[in-house]
Amino acid sequence: MTNKREWRTAKQINEMALRVCTYRSDGSKRSLPTIEQAQEYDEIIDTLFACYMGYQGELTDDEVSQMQRREEEFDHLQLDMRYQVFEENGKRGLRHPSGYVVVPPLFDDIAEQYDALGKRWGPTFAVPVIRDGKYALYVMGRPQDQDFQKEPLTEREKYGKLVTEFIYDNIYKFFGTPGFFIVEKDGKKGVIDSGGNTIVPIEQDEIYEQMDIDGCFPFICNGKWGVSCHGKTTDAEFVDVIIQSEDFVRVKIEGDDTYYYLDDYGNLTSKRHEAFFGSWYDMSK
Repeated sequence: MTNKREWRTAKQINEMALRVCTYRSDGSKRSLPTIEQAQEYDEIIDTLFACYMGYQGELTDDEVSQMQRREEEFDHLQLDMRYQVFEENGKRGLRHPSGYVVVPPLFDDIAEQYDALGKRWGPTFAVPVIRDGKYALYVMGRPQDQDFQKEPLTEREKYGKLVTEFIYDNIYKFFGTPGFFIVEKDGKKGVIDSGGNTIVPIEQDEIYEQMDIDGCFPFICNGKWGVSCHGKTTDAEFVDVIIQSEDFVRVKIEGDDTYYYLDDYGNLTSKRHEAFFGSWYDMSK
């Protein structure tokens, strides 16, 4: 059972992730890949993903195994596969490790960088950018054409675009769910997605780590707890939250010693099979 006393904050997980991207297992800094290494690794990741998603013809088992072995060889090199900041005319932008620009050089700085090609932390679709000390979110461009793309890329797909205004005091990636970011403003925290849409209002005192791949995480505001699961977010109205067995969420309300489950609409229920991740049999008997 996992309860709030064991949860790490989203910021702590972010800092751990950046260290993994920056340093080798022996504590030394990762070395930059050559353009050829980055291009080959990128092609392997894209091809395996496209095959898995059905974007292109199936690979034979032998071809998949060869690609996976080559991918493991690259992983063992512990290369720094993060996007790379570059500067032109006093402004900064971002390049993919193989050289193409994903964020044009228009900003005072680019915030923390993450693993561009690896799978450990999930794909990166957007990046925080800084202007006049304030943060905004920028959806990165994709100027390269992939074989499985049937239509030409749009201008936004090629060059990216801002999806928020420069109104935040900080933005950093929320690891566990691709495309989620923690935003901070006036001492409060919230969660947005890579399109700039609000997932958790910027009213919380703290956001905690996600507990499983389904994207379930708790937050706290004024001493009360809330929880977000599958994109559905409750108010901070509970006195306790328990995320148990990566399957379901239990909550406790003030003045009642009973721990209730949350159903798929955020309502309280005593039936486990009605819970967010509940089994098809009732474990509450």
